Amino acid sequence: MRYTPLFILLLTALPFFCFAQKAYELECYSGKLNGKTIRLDLANGFIGATQIVIPRKSGLAPVIYYANSGTPETNNTMLFQSKYLQKKDYFILDNMKEAYEDLPRFITGKYYFRKQLIKVKFLFLLSNCCSFYYKGSAYGANVN
Repeated sequence: MRYTPLFILLLTALPFFCFAQKAYELECYSGKLNGKTIRLDLANGFIGATQIVIPRKSGLAPVIYYANSGTPETNNTMLFQSKYLQKKDYFILDNMKEAYEDLPRFITGKYYFRKQLIKVKFLFLLSNCCSFYYKGSAYGANVN
């Protein structure tokens, strides 16, 4: 009985210890790859949370490529791999920084698919539409 107030205090204070702030802003970029609209979710402020999303046919989950490390390489490139397709295909994006003062209008890179190189270009979307992106393909960008 004498521990009841301590237990109640612990239960009321516990949610405050579990609360964490997001330390980055999610910015949305769009590109095209083999006729499909793909998305780059740029985590400005924590580049390690950046990911590339490639949709698949309806009913199947999209393929997500995660940053291979939490920081860019010394030449400002960054490797992105899928958890399931690590050795088959991957992206290397250029001009990656931990945090951007001014967001770039586009981000370029290369997609390696079965030893074939495909250049990719992601264009910045003015409206941040990362959460409802694939409802339509009006935001698609072209690959150069």
